Amino acid sequence: SIHRYEMTDAEWAIIEPLIVRHHRGRPQKDIRAHMNGILWIARSGARWEDLPARYGPHQTVYSCFCRWRDDGTLEKIFEALHEGADLSEISIDSTAAKASVQQAVGQESDKGRTGKFLHGTTRGGKTTKIHSLVNRIGLPVQLAITAGNVQDCSEA
Repeated sequence: SIHRYEMTDAEWAIIEPLIVRHHRGRPQKDIRAHMNGILWIARSGARWEDLPARYGPHQTVYSCFCRWRDDGTLEKIFEALHEGADLSEISIDSTAAKASVQQAVGQESDKGRTGKFLHGTTRGGKTTKIHSLVNRIGLPVQLAITAGNVQDCSEA
């Protein structure tokens, strides 16, 4: 039976061809369970260590998440799932997160995965901004992370 946070067979049929199978080490037993584990973490907000055993070892699921995040698989899945969505009414909004002292000081050496600095100087100090584009029922269509001094209209 499908649990609350798990994908349906129709969703899995869209996602499965997009997942790159890596052949290093022991083969993964159940990639669908690992993907459901990632969704469980994202939706519940729990720590990786609290992942239920039915999704596999939390270290394995976390490794899958990191690999798929870094190689662009998660972004491809997100794009495939919202393909064909009704975009007649969309909204854009953003929120700013203040950088910690350690992040602000380490800015010169830490450019992030994009090669760009994700800290901007504003009146509130060093900040990062998360821009979201949502459809009419509030589901995300596009997300972007920028330096805190980037305006919504320029990111749109």
